[in-house]
Amino acid sequence: MTSPNYFVVSGKDYEDVRRKLFNDYGDRARILTRKEVPASGLLGLFGQRRIECTCYLSSGLTVMEKDQQQRSDKQSKKEILNMVGYQDEQFQQLAKDIRMIKESVSAGYVQEEIHPSLKKIGDILEDNDFSPSFIHAVSETLRREFALDDLENFALVQQSVAELIAKSIRVYEPSGPRFPLIQILVGPTGVGKTTTVAKLAALQGLSPNRTIERRIRIVTIDSYRIGARAQIEIYGDIMSIPVELADNYEDLKNFVEKNGDVDFILVDTIGKGPQDYQKLAEMRRTLEGAGTGSEIHLAISATTKTPDIKEILRQFEFFNYEAVVLTKLDETTRVGNLISVLADRGIPIFCLTTGQSVPSDIEREDIVGYLMGKLKNFEFDMETIRTMLSRKALKSARRS
Repeated sequence: MTSPNYFVVSGKDYEDVRRKLFNDYGDRARILTRKEVPASGLLGLFGQRRIECTCYLSSGLTVMEKDQQQRSDKQSKKEILNMVGYQDEQFQQLAKDIRMIKESVSAGYVQEEIHPSLKKIGDILEDNDFSPSFIHAVSETLRREFALDDLENFALVQQSVAELIAKSIRVYEPSGPRFPLIQILVGPTGVGKTTTVAKLAALQGLSPNRTIERRIRIVTIDSYRIGARAQIEIYGDIMSIPVELADNYEDLKNFVEKNGDVDFILVDTIGKGPQDYQKLAEMRRTLEGAGTGSEIHLAISATTKTPDIKEILRQFEFFNYEAVVLTKLDETTRVGNLISVLADRGIPIFCLTTGQSVPSDIEREDIVGYLMGKLKNFEFDMETIRTMLSRKALKSARRS
């Protein structure tokens, strides 16, 4: 008896594969194994997954012939079992093993042994609070791109995974010069928006060569929180930056028009929970006074739980924020969840805040390096990663 010819059929789900098989081969087609295949793209994190089945063709019996053959086979099996009398222990063990294999195949998979390096790197990522989907995507990339000999080199595995993580971190780059550049910070209560506005004002107050002073203005629409205006005015006095209050759309619109000749306008907003729909809608209307050329960035505390981060990202979407500001990085020891959630949604990072000190505790130039430096029990060469990212940025600049 010849061995069946195996071939692979893929589809969007199991029923799609069965339909394709029947259309192409009729009832002779059989499915041996099936597995989920991640979608293509960065780390396989994006897009829908597909089903891939290993198939073969039976001997070509019709349904009726097959039914007759099955009855004959059952009779033959019965005669053979009667002959051996269920006394042969090896036969009993063989029958048990066959049943186990059949159960595994019918369940759609055969248990696969995980390479020790994949298990070890998975544990490291899990310890750093990366999401299961991110870890799975990394593991699948290693399976696809690494030979067995390469997997034995764990230093190489760590470096490669670190490069994958670094590439998944998007850093916000403005689309072009705007004058004045208006940056608006929104977000939930207690994430440190006012302090971050002060830090950004200090950061933006000098040109890149740190020699030319820039003209900065700060406006706050937070007239509800006791002491909010006083706090930002104190920062403004220290940095010699004027601070004003805008209560509504017209106030903000007039403020922007009056200061059209400055370099930067920074807008501090009311802290509202993502469930406070009415207040968020009112604030959105007020911020429209800044004009369509303004940048809106969403502030999120690094200490926020993953489900809450996802909810905040979703509820603030109608502000059309361009990037996120991750605050309070000094108060957390794990950043894998932040990287995972933002990578999964393709959201860039505008800046990080790393402490309470104004103006020093803010990171804009080396966001990737700072986050990578927070990873625990992970050995890699950051300079190699920086070189890789620089080359990538250069290629991107040349294409544009």
